[in-house]
Amino acid sequence: QKLETYCESQQIPILIADLQGSSPESYSLHSSPFYLILGNEGQGIRVPKKEHFQYVSLSMESQVESLNVAVSGSLLIYLLSQGKTS
Repeated sequence: QKLETYCESQQIPILIADLQGSSPESYSLHSSPFYLILGNEGQGIRVPKKEHFQYVSLSMESQVESLNVAVSGSLLIYLLSQGKTS
């Protein structure tokens, strides 16, 4: 809850990796910081859906069952950061 309050006061988005999330390319974070929260590989995270959180997801081919959480996090950080340098 402290992170939530801090981020809200500083206008820092909290992104949560979720199967129902939007594509990372749909976020325009530019040069602003963000927090990315990742859950475990099987069940995700246990956070009540809150409107000020943003949910992000990787699209995967149908043959891929899942990705390791470290790999997923790395890909999401990379994709979310793409708009930060341009």
